[in-house]
Amino acid sequence: MSNRDRAVQVRTLAADLGRRFGVDVDAVHVHAGWRIEWRDGPTVATARAWTARRALDPAGAVSLFRDVGRRAWVVAAVRAAMDGVLWSGVASAGPDEARWLLERIVAEREYPDRVDGEREVLVDRLLAALPADHDSRDDGGLVGGMVAERGVSWLVEGEGLDVLSPAEVLTARYVDTRAEVVAWERSLAVLPARVLVERALADPGIDRTTALALVALLPALRVEWAATAAAIRAAAARAMATPRAGGSSGDRSAATTRARRVAPVYATSGPRGRVGHWLREGARAAYCGAVIAGQDRPGLTICRACLDRGTSPLQQRLRGERLL
Repeated sequence: MSNRDRAVQVRTLAADLGRRFGVDVDAVHVHAGWRIEWRDGPTVATARAWTARRALDPAGAVSLFRDVGRRAWVVAAVRAAMDGVLWSGVASAGPDEARWLLERIVAEREYPDRVDGEREVLVDRLLAALPADHDSRDDGGLVGGMVAERGVSWLVEGEGLDVLSPAEVLTARYVDTRAEVVAWERSLAVLPARVLVERALADPGIDRTTALALVALLPALRVEWAATAAAIRAAAARAMATPRAGGSSGDRSAATTRARRVAPVYATSGPRGRVGHWLREGARAAYCGAVIAGQDRPGLTICRACLDRGTSPLQQRLRGERLL
């Protein structure tokens, strides 16, 4: 194949690759061969697999190279900060360690310049804060070092609910301990909703933005409380359904006697529609089966208060036999 035909073939391959992945692609002649280059976009492995499946470069003679733009480094830095991995296992990541980590993140990601779950406002503001005249070949070290040193909270300092969530607005105001401050500065880690509410309500100088954030936190508090209430009900149901291990008839009789000796707490409709009331002894509760209209039945627990004022034959018999 002539050099001219080879050039046409490589440029056709580059154009097909660009259309397939939606990136600008260049075919560059280097030394005795050809190289196809693009910025961001798919990984080299993805592009190589695509060309191999279509036999577009059967000899594998064309090298592929993906450059990484400044925005991709910024997105990777924000992602690493928000995920908390930039400082994972070390007290403080320096520029070299940060660059190495960002290189790993970028190398494994398709279209690394795209925001996917990261805070776009953080990406845009970090991009704007970078010096324009910096050597682009070291953008990874520049971005990684800046975020490792300063975190990301400074990018949204003083912002309100138009940029931050209610929990973030409140956390920015009420972080207290050193650990809380560091977590907020590095990753915008928010405090638990209940802690935020306690600190806000104890603040005599609460301002309008903080008050609005507190009100906006109510749905999250309702969800949190609903989950807590469901857990309590589930735990109570398990406890009530599980027989007490080692409980003898004597133990149950003693418990019944103790229940009989306590005063009624409040009136309510009892089991099977009978009218009675609940008794409470510490954390325990029992049902008094004293029945109005003389419908007492043997075997029911009756408290002393009901027994003393009762007039039905069963109540009189129990009182006379001093069973309570």
